[in-house]
Amino acid sequence: MKKSKKIVFCAMLAALSVFFVALGKFIPVGTYVFPAVAGILGTIIVIEIGVKWALAAYFVATTLAFIFGLNEAVLLYAMFFGYYPIIKSVIERLKSRIFEYAVKFLIFNVAMVGAYAVLIPVFGLEALGFEAMTFVWITLAIGNVVFILYDIGLTRLITLYFSRYHKHISKLIK
Repeated sequence: MKKSKKIVFCAMLAALSVFFVALGKFIPVGTYVFPAVAGILGTIIVIEIGVKWALAAYFVATTLAFIFGLNEAVLLYAMFFGYYPIIKSVIERLKSRIFEYAVKFLIFNVAMVGAYAVLIPVFGLEALGFEAMTFVWITLAIGNVVFILYDIGLTRLITLYFSRYHKHISKLIK
């Protein structure tokens, strides 16, 4: 595949990622949903071109999303949903299934604690004190359950992409 086609393909998916992340700012429930959808686009780049190109597209999309304005959706995309679908394939190459899931949960929890460490002072939640921290821990516990479902769903979407769309997309970008 020519380098110019790779660049165009990555740029289109990066722009689409920014669009989805921006939707998270305007649709309240989209704060969590749209960054996750935007991140899934990175897996298409991994499948069609490779991890390095997907990471480059992630950095471009994250930079553009921050330029359009900091909000919770942008932060969640930058700190987890943007890169996790990309590195998922690397993590799943680990020999031990237990170690694989330990790494996945570690990445998720560090990312979410980091996101809340930024969100609390930026949005002034530290003034709420104990109530805010209780909310963060409850959200993190629920988030771990949702993360399991997200990871399983992401695996199924990748399988679906391979079975239905990969052969068509790969022909278009060759």
